[in-house]
Amino acid sequence: MLKELPAKIQTVLPVRVQFDLNSLSNIAQIRNMIEKNKPDAEVSSARQQLGLAKVDIAAEWILNAGCKVVAFCWHRSVVEGLADQLSGNGHNVGVVLGAAQIKTGLA
Repeated sequence: MLKELPAKIQTVLPVRVQFDLNSLSNIAQIRNMIEKNKPDAEVSSARQQLGLAKVDIAAEWILNAGCKVVAFCWHRSVVEGLADQLSGNGHNVGVVLGAAQIKTGLA
């Protein structure tokens, strides 16, 4: 089946968004944690805000791509925002989430 798929194309799209990292409570600490690859909740929140700021630009790019696109997102809110924008434009959107629900009370 893999032989039937087209070649994978990876596109990196540099974008400018209106996002002020200085508005976060401790930007120096966040930058330090990112550089040391030790993110905490505030770093995760900053990344989520940045992802949400990119949704409009990403949706526009996908809509104009002229082919099927697979997009990866880290935060659920970013996935949902992107899916909402694309499906709102009449596109068939499939979403796969990696989160798992924990079921309790199983016997």
